Order: sequence, then C-alpha cells, then structure tokens
Amino acid sequence: MKKLKLYSLCLTEVLILCFAFTFIYGQQIIFKDVANAVGIDHTYILNNSGGGVSFVDFNLDGQDDITLATGLGEEIQFYENTGGEFQLVDLGINNTEQTKSILWVDIDNDGDKDFYAAAFVGTNRLYENTGDLNFQEITAEAGLPVDTLKSFGAIWGDYNRDGYIDLYYTERPNASSGTSMRNRLFKNLGNNTFEEVTYQTNSHDEGRLPFCAAFFDYNNDKWPDIFIANDRKRRSTLLQNNNGVFEDVSEACNADIEIDGMNAGVADIDNDGLSDVYVTNTPSGSVLLKCSIDEITGQPVFADEAGDRGIGFYGIGWGANFLDINNDGWQDLYVSGMVIGSEAISSELYINDKTGNFYQENNGLVGDTVTSFVNAIGDFDNDGYPDIMVSNSEYYNSQLWSSESGINNWLKLKLQGVRSNRDGIGSKIEIFSGALYQMKQTHCGIAFMGQNSNTEIIGLEQNSIVDSIRITWPTGHIDLIKDIGVNQVLKIIEGQSTNGNITIDSDIAVLTHTDKTEEVQFSISPNPVQSIIHLESQDMDLDHVYQIIDASGKILLSGKAIDRNIDVSSFLPGIYFIQIHNGKHYLGYSKFVKS
Repeated sequence: MKKLKLYSLCLTEVLILCFAFTFIYGQQIIFKDVANAVGIDHTYILNNSGGGVSFVDFNLDGQDDITLATGLGEEIQFYENTGGEFQLVDLGINNTEQTKSILWVDIDNDGDKDFYAAAFVGTNRLYENTGDLNFQEITAEAGLPVDTLKSFGAIWGDYNRDGYIDLYYTERPNASSGTSMRNRLFKNLGNNTFEEVTYQTNSHDEGRLPFCAAFFDYNNDKWPDIFIANDRKRRSTLLQNNNGVFEDVSEACNADIEIDGMNAGVADIDNDGLSDVYVTNTPSGSVLLKCSIDEITGQPVFADEAGDRGIGFYGIGWGANFLDINNDGWQDLYVSGMVIGSEAISSELYINDKTGNFYQENNGLVGDTVTSFVNAIGDFDNDGYPDIMVSNSEYYNSQLWSSESGINNWLKLKLQGVRSNRDGIGSKIEIFSGALYQMKQTHCGIAFMGQNSNTEIIGLEQNSIVDSIRITWPTGHIDLIKDIGVNQVLKIIEGQSTNGNITIDSDIAVLTHTDKTEEVQFSISPNPVQSIIHLESQDMDLDHVYQIIDASGKILLSGKAIDRNIDVSSFLPGIYFIQIHNGKHYLGYSKFVKS
C-alpha cells in the first residue's frame, strides 16, 4: 500500500513537472520523415559538400514546391506539390552539372519565377521563365560569366534598392587558374541583363575561402549588408552597405571570426529587433554572432554566444536554418551535420526557450543521423507549421520532415512589391501581437545553399489577433496593416495601406518596372458602392480574374473579371481593393469604398 501511494505521488509530481515544462517552453511538435510517402526520391551523389535545396512555390499555385540539386550527370529534380504530395516534373531545364545553390528568383518583375543554378566546377546558369514554366537559358545574353567556375553559395538581393534584384555569389577558383578567391556582384539593369560591379562596390572580399553569404540589414538602415562565411580560418566578413558601396566592418563589429565557416543563417533569436548570425563549424564549435547595441558608440556589434546559449553544436555542421517549429513566436534552430551514426553529433534540433537560449529536443527526428549538408524550410501541407527538407548525400535518401499541427496560432505572409522588387526580397517585417514582438527579414537564398519558402510563417502563441504588421519595403515605403485575424494566408501588396501611394526614399533611384504583360486599364462604378460594383474596361480577356481584398489583405471574393458586375452587398462598410490578374501576372489594382 505504501509503495502504491509513493508511486502515485511520484507520478503526480512527474505529470506536474511535464505540464509546467510544456507551459513554460511550449508544445512539443513531432516530426516524421515522409519523403518516400509523398513521392520524393533523391540523394546527392559525389558528395563535395552536398547540393542546394529550394522550398519555393515555383508554379505559383499557393503550394510550396521542392527543388533539389543533383550531382554530375544527373538533371536537377523539380518536385511539384499536387496537394500534399509531389510529382517529379520536367521543366525543360537540362542541367546535368554538379549543381550547388539553386534559386527561384523573379529577375524581371513580371510575376513568374526565373531560375538560377550555381555549379561546382561548371557554369553558373540563369534561365528565364518566358511564361507557363517554359524556360530558356539566357546566361550569356544576360551578360553573366559562362566560364567554368567553382561556386557554392549564391544569393539574390536588391543591393542598390532600385527595384530589381541583383546577384551575388561566392567563387573558389582552383589554384592553377591564377585567379584569387573572391566573390562577385552583378547589378540587374532591369532589361534581363546584368553588369558586374564587384570592384566598384568593394564587395569582392578577395583572398579568403568563401562558402556562403547572406544579404541582411544588420544596422537597420534599410540598405542590405552582406555577411560571408569563410572556410579554413580565413576570417569571416561583414560588408556594410553605404548607399550601394560596401565597407568591410568585420573587425569594428567583432564579426571577424576565424573558423571553418560554412553557414550564414540569419534571425532575430531574442526578438530585440536586431538580426543575429549563425555560422557552422568543425567540432571546435559553431558560432552565434549575437547582435547588440554598443552602449558607448550606439552602433551594432556582435559577440559569439553560441556555447552560452546552448547551440555550440560541436559536430561537423553545415546548413543551419532558423524556424519557429511550435509557432510560439520565437525562432528555433535546425542544424545539418555530416557525421554518420546514432552516437555521433549529427543533425540537431534546438528549441528556443523564449529568452534566446536553447535546449535540445528530439521531436521524432528518428533516422536523422546520416550525411546531411543542406536544408530549407517551407510548409508543403499548408497547415501553418514549418516543414524541413534535407538533402542527404549518397547513399542515404533525402528526408522531408513533416511537422504535426500544434495548438498555437499562426499567420502566413506573402509579399508583393510594386516599386520594390516583385517578391519584396529585403523587406523587414515587424509583427505586434499582444506582448509579442517579432522581426523578420526576407531572403532569396539563406543559410548553406538553401532557399526557404517565399511565404513567411509567423508564430503567434495563443494570440487570437495580430494588432499590427509593419512592412518596411526596399523602397523605404512603410505599410501598416492592423487588426488581422489568425490562421490564414495574408497577401500584402506594397502601398496597400496607403491607397496605392508609395513613398520612395530620397537617397535611392527606383527603375521603372517593365512587364511582359501589359497592364489592364479599368474603372469601377459606383464608388462608393452599396451593393453592385461594375467594372469598365476594353482590355478584359476571358482569362482575367478579379480578387477583392480587405484592408488587412485577406481575399474576400474572386471570380471572372469578364462578368463585370460584382455583388458586394454583404461586405461591411469600409475600404476595399480590387486587383485584376490572368492567373499568374498582376495586371491592375484599384481601391473602392463600401458605404
């Protein structure tokens, strides 16, 4: 009897402790490898530090697709998401080089995704999407190098904030080439051509051993800076963007770490509004460059706090991505490792304890003990919780770690630039929900040869409403969206909260956007409207559709634009927007008032 009573007491204490742990640190989200079950059959052969992973929706149907780099002699694998399962599709991109970074990017702001692939001892190639996922290689015509390169990381960002996204990649030429290690920057001229501006902008970081880089705004001045992870103790580099010309501030900012740096992961780990950088390393320990404001100078500086915060890793780490696995509003960390075996320090998942410190948790990642180099984050099943695609090297199948849905609320954000670049790359997103503040920056290429979904997942804990979202676009324009419902996908168009008026900072020159699809000219009447709104246009085609969105960006109604008359009698009084598109390209945009 006494033993039974003692057992009951111990069980009660354990349950109380488990409940308290869950309450303090949040729910446990369990992951399951579903790659084979959903149609993904992939491994990266010939190793050489793995191949890139993209989790971007390349056919623009609202579902995250997956693209996987392949080894020499194999074609890149494009997996189209058919609704929670994947189908391997042929996009006519016959690239059989040993590919590294693979990136979907809208180079011409026409609303569809173009494609870029970096190569290891090969040619980095650019493919233009001419419409309906038809591609043609334009590398030479675009003015990009066609010589044999040895690249790993490539990223895109609008370094000069002119509205067109620019290319930056790392280059590690062979010693026999006579060319020193360097990085290269190519300015997008807005007409599908590029101009190399590496030395004019002081962005070459010559003589080191680069793996990957990241565009991010470390000092919050709206100009995208560059961090470069350099290998073999060639110290890493932070290039500060001074109105389109870069200055090496590595030493001044304490970012000049000397390790075997591979990864350039960026996130605000403690929700203080400053971006931190995670760099993987050999077993001597990975580095977290935690950003803070110097009390004397008032300038951002970094300090390595990886060990103190529980994310030293101490294995051979490669790709490391931040994600909020339990949607509690705090960024967690997933690290891919190359050492094989259940007893080795292989891939790890670190959970943020809501202070910017981390603890380890298995979360069902059984079998995540193989040779992994690259990962990317998306939401393939659209449940609002992030999933992890991991590229494994031979002889191990790549893994898609699917997360179960949890109890916390979320919001998914999709940005569309108007005067900024079309995908809003380089925007700063600030989210205010009760006492919870978060800041995120958008990227096209991040971590180690990864590309995360263009749709940002925002964890909201148990908050049932988002008080406001503030978007600072690359143009400098600010949109403020208020009182937003949770557990939905929200599209925000630049100028949405300012009646389509976009304020551009005086220190930048934005190019006029060109589009292969001409805009539709239309008018709406009456305005204000009580019940039926009528579209007037001579440009409408049968394939044109309309969408009506409210001031928060939520899509309320859609249909064929050719029908002309739209019943909005059920709408509450207020301001609404109507946009016209042809299923892929944005063609027109206007505001109306429901009285």
